[in-house]
Amino acid sequence: MFLIISVALVSCAANGISHQPLPEEFVEVAQIPNFGTARTWADAFSPGYKETLKEREQQIRRSGLVREDANILVLSGGGQNGAFGAGYLNGWTKRGDRPRFEIVTGVSTGALIAPLAFLGSDYDADLERFYTTHSTRDIVKPNYIGGLLSGAAVTDSKPLAGLISEFVTAELLTKIAREHRRGRRLALITTNIEAQRPVIWDMGQIAEAGTDEALDLFRKVVLASASIPGAFPPVQIDVVADGQTYSELHVDGATTTNLFLAPLNLTVFRDNRKRKGRIYILTNGKYLPEYKPVKAKTLPLAGRAFSTLLKYSTKADVQRLQLFADRTGAELRFVSIPIEFDEESSEPFDKVYMNALYDFGFGAGLRGDLETPRPRVF
Repeated sequence: MFLIISVALVSCAANGISHQPLPEEFVEVAQIPNFGTARTWADAFSPGYKETLKEREQQIRRSGLVREDANILVLSGGGQNGAFGAGYLNGWTKRGDRPRFEIVTGVSTGALIAPLAFLGSDYDADLERFYTTHSTRDIVKPNYIGGLLSGAAVTDSKPLAGLISEFVTAELLTKIAREHRRGRRLALITTNIEAQRPVIWDMGQIAEAGTDEALDLFRKVVLASASIPGAFPPVQIDVVADGQTYSELHVDGATTTNLFLAPLNLTVFRDNRKRKGRIYILTNGKYLPEYKPVKAKTLPLAGRAFSTLLKYSTKADVQRLQLFADRTGAELRFVSIPIEFDEESSEPFDKVYMNALYDFGFGAGLRGDLETPRPRVF
């Protein structure tokens, strides 16, 4: 029902917050002061990105990372189904062969998991706590009437912002910055809803700034990536263009892409093409079609259409990553929630459901349930 409402009300989100839109002629040149190339378009090879590639190559050589296998983790969206990804990663730790990931990318609920997964098993307890101890009221505050009449969304996401602030701390940013300087990369995706384009955020570069401003921006990006349009309000991010300050509206990264690696994939094997590469895709949802009777009414049909659209968007993303793996000789491994998991949730963030899904994911990670070398294409 939560996702159904988000689709039905997406057009109601324009007038609920004070917003100074960026003029169209400045879309390509607007900057966030003090953060350089920390953000780029995810659908284009942005000017200046070559310098970013060179910097990463130098960092890898200096740190010795070049002598290790290139393990990459790609985390999808999926709302409360992020409990599966959290459980899987923690079960993988228990199994004993979870690698250190050179690159971690996250979208939507994957953006909540990614910073903790990037830093490794020391943060497993935080992952478990986030996805097993909270329910809907801990994450969103209903705003149905205001959202319908004049608001930006049917909920207030301040509770989620508070939870993000609890685990995205100055200490966490210090650790991410340290790994960034070794050549590792953490990237999250948001959607610039006005430009209708995905934006990639180099979270390590943001963390390197080490300022209160950096901490605030880091938290905003995590929140924005998980903000379903219409259900959660968009996140405003201030930018400067032509000497003036404007704001951009950023929403759920899954609006434009549910699994992401490019253009980071261009940096993986440039330094040494003999490196063994593995791309692990962790999908917080069911990849294969599943039959489900639907009432022939507006909201149920809209909700079913939305979930179908997301499923096939995910399929296209997986196929794109498979093409990259084939081209570079990397091994692609893939896991998603199987259709056999048939628990039902009774609310948008159902604690009972998330605990069951976390346990299910933990068992899958403990067993090492990863499809390889390629996912089934339907």
